[in-house]
Amino acid sequence: MGLVNQAEGLDKAIVKKFIYAIEEDMVEELCGEEYERTRYQRHDHKTRTLNTSIGTLELNLRRVRDKETGDIFSPVAK
Repeated sequence: MGLVNQAEGLDKAIVKKFIYAIEEDMVEELCGEEYERTRYQRHDHKTRTLNTSIGTLELNLRRVRDKETGDIFSPVAK
């Protein structure tokens, strides 16, 4: 049973890394480089819980603020 739990933990770690990599690309596409001035601004992080086929994932997702409308959203959770 220990080996099965380790495999499930590895699956979760891989999925989390994949989601965070996609998130980083999406945020950079919207906001540009760290101090670049664009319509969108990095805002904060929000913890989200996702139920998946490999179990529950706790993710700390980046949120972005639209400076024109004031809307705050997470590009990955849209």
